Amino acid sequence: VSPRGSRMILTLVPDLRNPFYNDVLDGIRSSAGYDGYDTVLYQVKKSKYTVEQLKKLVDDLNVCGVLLLGKVASARDLKLLNEYVPVVQCAEFDDGCDLPYVSIDDYAAGKTAMKLLIQGGHRRIALSNGPLSFKYAVERERAYRDALREAGLPVDERLIVHQLEIEFDLAMANMTRLITAENHPDAVFAVSDIMAIAAINAVRRVGLRVPEDVAVIGFDGTYISNLCDPPLTVIRQRGSQL
Repeated sequence: VSPRGSRMILTLVPDLRNPFYNDVLDGIRSSAGYDGYDTVLYQVKKSKYTVEQLKKLVDDLNVCGVLLLGKVASARDLKLLNEYVPVVQCAEFDDGCDLPYVSIDDYAAGKTAMKLLIQGGHRRIALSNGPLSFKYAVERERAYRDALREAGLPVDERLIVHQLEIEFDLAMANMTRLITAENHPDAVFAVSDIMAIAAINAVRRVGLRVPEDVAVIGFDGTYISNLCDPPLTVIRQRGSQL
């Protein structure tokens, strides 16, 4: 039991609509329960809360620790919050501070995805990306750009799409616009399963085939990656183990 007399852990998550977070939350609940802790979930958007507001949330909910699944504060604020209650970062993390985190190498994973597409003979590869306020989006895009340059291929900014949220309908609209362009991409690297499935739907809606005309690779390997036709090729990120 913490000095607060609590065995409750607060998990701050940026978007409950993304199935990747469901896998992470299952792992959190399972591990916490095994050690006799409970969890409380709170959805929070980036930069919406100050450190004082987060401290108040900690007090109101009487929690003994905080798990951050999204970037909700600056490095300075994270340190201040950690002085108030133990903080662990998960998936997203701020490398400007020395707080503990559990994550993957998004850059290396992105390079793996791009290597698969380039080795498959694809030359006009689109990137369906999330907001650059998230570290995963920055690192996977850096991998995308570096992989193209290393293969001697140009980086066409018209093939890079940034979305403010990981949202299916918006990804579908963006991919439809790219696929119907005169010189459309022959492959898509999507940074989430949701965006990859949206790309597959966009390709098939305009009468093209996957993967014969446009190859698609996603990221995360959540349950929805097995629900589309053809089955989605993914870089698997095991959220529950995180």
